[in-house]
Amino acid sequence: MRVLLAMICAALFAAAPAQAEFVRVPSRPGVTVPIAIEPPNGPAAAWALLLVGGEGALNLSDAGAPRTALSSIYVIRSRQHLTSAGIGVVVVDMPSDRPSGAKPAFRRSAEHMADVGAVVRTIRQRFGRPVWIVGHSNGAISAGNAARSLSGAERPDGLVMTSSTNIKTRRDPSAPVNPIPYTRPVLVIAHKSDGCSLSPPSDAPVLLAAFTAAKPKALRIFAGGSGLRGDPCHGGSYHSFIGIEAEVMAAIAAFIRNPR
Repeated sequence: MRVLLAMICAALFAAAPAQAEFVRVPSRPGVTVPIAIEPPNGPAAAWALLLVGGEGALNLSDAGAPRTALSSIYVIRSRQHLTSAGIGVVVVDMPSDRPSGAKPAFRRSAEHMADVGAVVRTIRQRFGRPVWIVGHSNGAISAGNAARSLSGAERPDGLVMTSSTNIKTRRDPSAPVNPIPYTRPVLVIAHKSDGCSLSPPSDAPVLLAAFTAAKPKALRIFAGGSGLRGDPCHGGSYHSFIGIEAEVMAAIAAFIRNPR
């Protein structure tokens, strides 16, 4: 456990942004969404909204730094690989009326879609570049529902869904995912040794198949890594691509820059 904590702390220190702008985005009446905006190295090819799993609460500081255990999730601890590749990063926290986070059901609600849509619209209007959603674990539920629900200036320009936990959104886990009428690029990523019961790698192609109109769409199944012991659904596991974060992030950046 000490080794795991030391590695995660080291990864978080290495991933600390050189600069971040903390913003509260108005979304619903009396509600704001805290975000941290981290510009890329050089001109931005696109911006990626990072949605973490679990209950989604990062407790961003006024300096835009995540302060909960979800900071160990690879999309947060390794986000510098995106900014180094010319992808601006937006770390998205839970809304002000749910500071401690929310259950997966909230990720399918109209309220959550209003929150996500407000952030997409704000980043698009401010920077004038494509805005993608990168959802990990339960964050992929948010991404999928954004594809179903959002339109116009709130509709993301592309999706990346990693270690998706969509298997429990269906009454029958063996059933297909209901079709998602999204016509933009989609990348689904899994680890072939993911031991989290909520995100079996066998479900990744099932999820991708639901995007019947997405163009282009791609599936990447990764292998390898350090596979530290611990909760198989948390940051120190294959579920969070421990040991191969740079490789996975490079694949995400490449797809965002040139979907194919």
